[in-house]
Amino acid sequence: MSVSRFTQLEDNFLIENYIKMSSVELGEKMNRNPKAIENHLLVLRHKGFITRKTIQSSITSIANDIKLEMQGRKNKGYIANIRGKILLNKYINIQTEKNKETCEVIFKTFNYFTVKHKNYIESFNYTDILIGRIKLLG
Repeated sequence: MSVSRFTQLEDNFLIENYIKMSSVELGEKMNRNPKAIENHLLVLRHKGFITRKTIQSSITSIANDIKLEMQGRKNKGYIANIRGKILLNKYINIQTEKNKETCEVIFKTFNYFTVKHKNYIESFNYTDILIGRIKLLG
């Protein structure tokens, strides 16, 4: 049985993913024996490619991903709440940068709604409310 050397691409993959995945998962992805993965990780550690700093940066990256996912879930809930407040053929009070108005909702989809002002028609994404571009008033 011949032992094939790890390539630079495989090394990079291991360095980026060893914190997120087990040696079994890494072995399946790379078509390698999990024990060979563990041994090569030790080699990379002794060579200085895997340090506490890389471990900490991987942990920080995972934590940031979790925070983003949680914020996305919150935003999804907020947008669902906003959709429920905006009803077709009803009036809503909105505030833009320039003024406050009562407008009629004349069109509504899953992603945006259209209101009729006194002199014009304007469409907004629900995310415009989420980011504060416009505000729904009482």
